[in-house]
Amino acid sequence: MNEKIFALSDTGYSLLLSIAENNPSLFTDASAEELLAELQEQAALNADDVEPLAKNRFWNPLMPLQYLIDNVVAGPGNDAEHAKYLTQALPTLTAAEMSDPRVLASINCFHLDGYVKERWSLSNLARKNDKESKTKFVKLHWLGYAKEPNATARLWWLFEYAKRAEEYSIYSTETLLDKMAGNVNFYHQILRRTYLMASDRIRANLLDVSIESGLVDENKTKSVNDVMRLLNRAAGGISLDVLENEALKEQLEEVMPPKEDTVPNPQP
Repeated sequence: MNEKIFALSDTGYSLLLSIAENNPSLFTDASAEELLAELQEQAALNADDVEPLAKNRFWNPLMPLQYLIDNVVAGPGNDAEHAKYLTQALPTLTAAEMSDPRVLASINCFHLDGYVKERWSLSNLARKNDKESKTKFVKLHWLGYAKEPNATARLWWLFEYAKRAEEYSIYSTETLLDKMAGNVNFYHQILRRTYLMASDRIRANLLDVSIESGLVDENKTKSVNDVMRLLNRAAGGISLDVLENEALKEQLEEVMPPKEDTVPNPQP
């Protein structure tokens, strides 16, 4: 594929959703060129030759995205490296653009198709052959709105969150990046809770206290969920953000699970 990245038009994105419903194998088994040809054919048939790509919205990567495909592994093993590489390759992309499914789907489908297939090949959905599961797999990792499963979004936001947190954290961007990338059950809970984790300072302090307490390395979804639930009940995103750092850390420490061989504090 040409390295120039065009965003999808609204029509193009809608047609990709339709293709995912009717022929999800074009995403999982065919090449990016074949999928693009089908998209253009569907646009001609269904939308009076409306262009499925937004020609006025494009980006030129500074480094080849093929590198990510050539170095992909199944699972999160290379996520930290790839998150940093993607950001360096596309330095002008904004947070709004990396939350826009028309941009994300274009990158996933036509520039990182081989990456998406291999990176998520260990998931339960990837191992199922029925059409419904394949469609769900495509909608989650290629076309979805949610940052957690969208292949490009989660990489970009992984580095972005680490970079933003450094201003308020005792750790470097690289350390925060490695900790989140290496412990996806922790990182994914941050991605899911957009309201509670909306503040860079709250996110940074949560990372600091979670690293110090061992919650990050424990990497258990239930433990992180319990912490987030208690944190939300204790204060909520808006009131937390008005606290000074020491008071904020105290609130965070109160909801951390106890370390081994210690007596837990009773919860209210």
